[in-house]
Amino acid sequence: MQINPETCRASTVLAALIYMMTVYQRSHCPRLALSIAAHLDCLSQHPGVDAVIRQVADGMHDEWHLTARNPERMIANLTTPTLN
Repeated sequence: MQINPETCRASTVLAALIYMMTVYQRSHCPRLALSIAAHLDCLSQHPGVDAVIRQVADGMHDEWHLTARNPERMIANLTTPTLN
């Protein structure tokens, strides 16, 4: 899925991204994870987005691509306790 950052409003992409991440928590659908990765890629290249958000989106993009290929990966990360 390709999203053109030149033709999409940043706020629309961000709103869709937040919604999809929320739905992913319930569905763990690999196609949805791939769409999330595409939206993160769009945000990372969007000229109307603050540099910090572009950097965060760029960093998260690879994680969501890996999750799309292996949905169990995200589930394992969510259920594995962390030690502080």
